[in-house]
Amino acid sequence: MRFLRKLDIRKIIMFMIGLLISGGIVYATHTGFAADSEETSYDNSNTDLAATDVQAALDELYFYCLASLGASWDFSYSGSVKSLTVPYTGTYRLEVWGAQGGDSTYGGKGGYSSGNISLNKNDVLYVVVGGQGKCASGTSAGGYNGGGNSSSSGGDTRYRCSGGGATHIATSSGTLSSLSTDKGSVLIVAGGGGGSYYYSNAYYGTGGSGGGYIAGAGYTYRNGETFYSEKATQTSGYDFGLGQDGSTYLAGAGAGWYGGYYKQNAAGGGSGYINNDKLLSKGTEYKIMYGYGVDENDGNDIYTVSTTSYSSLPESGKAKAGDGHARITKLTIEES
Repeated sequence: MRFLRKLDIRKIIMFMIGLLISGGIVYATHTGFAADSEETSYDNSNTDLAATDVQAALDELYFYCLASLGASWDFSYSGSVKSLTVPYTGTYRLEVWGAQGGDSTYGGKGGYSSGNISLNKNDVLYVVVGGQGKCASGTSAGGYNGGGNSSSSGGDTRYRCSGGGATHIATSSGTLSSLSTDKGSVLIVAGGGGGSYYYSNAYYGTGGSGGGYIAGAGYTYRNGETFYSEKATQTSGYDFGLGQDGSTYLAGAGAGWYGGYYKQNAAGGGSGYINNDKLLSKGTEYKIMYGYGVDENDGNDIYTVSTTSYSSLPESGKAKAGDGHARITKLTIEES
């Protein structure tokens, strides 16, 4: 009994798990951590332990199992700020998807950003997931976390939509626009898409895509003429964390590091952001952005890939339909 009391109970549990799943894989789901869920996978097929006593064997197995977890915390849209207290010192991957602009077909798709970061145990991350824009013949509020409002006039029945909200992860709490004086705390951002507009087949607009170093422009077709909104970038746009509100008859723009603009009747998306010095910078495997049909860039801190793939589910490297999403994945841990 004295020997058992010297052992960390967690190590005993992990040792027993190792015995039960030797040569196989078991999956477990845990809730809590101020997140939606943690899905954990243990693989104990090749531990190759070389310990000479039980205590050392337990230590090796415990840290081997933790290092091979690949645990992830997923955050879906909630309309509020969520937080995660980092459980172990190590390397983590941050992934964020911005929300789509209003209208599931013609609203601009949300962008995708990914970056790796080294974190210490008990660090706190704050996660804000953008909401999709809304559509109505009247005024519609922008998607949560900065989407621009759409606007109406009197009894007008034209169909216009608001902008999608950005999704970000930061070391300070608050919506993106509230961190304008604390930009260094913002680790990563995915831009939301711009809102769309419809009056007739001769007068309509599609929202610009969110995400990337340069977000997509809103497009308006009016009686044979075409108009494009100004594009938001990682260095300029309507405002930090906010898409522009549409004026009379107009759609709202998507939010991002910098939010988009409206032009005529449709609105552009918001830009993404991966330029925080805390993100690891060794190649595109470590930090990268995607946007639906956006301008590409191969700069290390602004690396952007244009994609034609999107999904209503959070899929790495794809633009986002619907509400935004965020995911934090444990890649490695350090023994303390």
